[in-house]
Amino acid sequence: MDKISKFSEEGFLSEAMLKSSKEFGQQYYEWFSLGLDINKFSIGQSQAIAYHPDNRQECMASALFLRTISLFEGIIILLERCMTNEAKILLRALMETLFTLRAITLETKVAEEYYQSNLKLKRKILVSFKKLSPNLVDSLGKDLNEKIIELDNLIDKNNKTGDLSVLYLARKANLLDFYTTAYAVLSWTVHSNILDVGAAHMNGQNDTYIDSIQLKVQVEEVEKWFMSTFECMVIAMNAINDLFKGQLEQDIVGYENRYKALYQSFRLKRTTNTG
Repeated sequence: MDKISKFSEEGFLSEAMLKSSKEFGQQYYEWFSLGLDINKFSIGQSQAIAYHPDNRQECMASALFLRTISLFEGIIILLERCMTNEAKILLRALMETLFTLRAITLETKVAEEYYQSNLKLKRKILVSFKKLSPNLVDSLGKDLNEKIIELDNLIDKNNKTGDLSVLYLARKANLLDFYTTAYAVLSWTVHSNILDVGAAHMNGQNDTYIDSIQLKVQVEEVEKWFMSTFECMVIAMNAINDLFKGQLEQDIVGYENRYKALYQSFRLKRTTNTG
């Protein structure tokens, strides 16, 4: 019989992780069950959307909603595999998508800004290419200077483009509290901040002496990442429901109440066990 690969040998891809994942799934069964319910509901909601093909706001909102769903699914899969740090990276991406989705559903002006923002992005990329390869041409034989001039003319003509920063979109989405709290903390993981890297991979008695550096399973207080993920999806579902007048408010409130009650229950158990 072949030996089951150990975590120390193959990390999160090891067969040993299947046992840990199963145990973790049982411990957080209610959270995963709720995640499956929210996922199924949001997919059904996306399939019921009747967007108008000539309406940019509706089309972009529909596409962004699908992005939130796929990111949500990715987070659940990673949490199931006990890869909490990696799930946090996707959660930050989910929040960025949520900022954009909510902002463009609230204001058609922001939706148009978002659509037109690709012009400045293309120009920025071409300027970078020009610095490296000044003689580069595109598939039509136009040199970079011609392309940049064309984009400048389009930008001036539309006069609706801007550098749509994450902060700008968070403000427009009325989600600045998310940006200044959870999003900021999750950025530590994305950018490999020493605070996050140290907590994930270093063991020691203090900052000046490190006993070991290792890859390890991260499942501490994972319910708060479940909570944030579910909260993002509820906001996303409400955004789409408001834009398309889906009349699903009560269903969405039901999911919100479920994750809040679940979180309170887990926090109470944690306090009782440590008290």
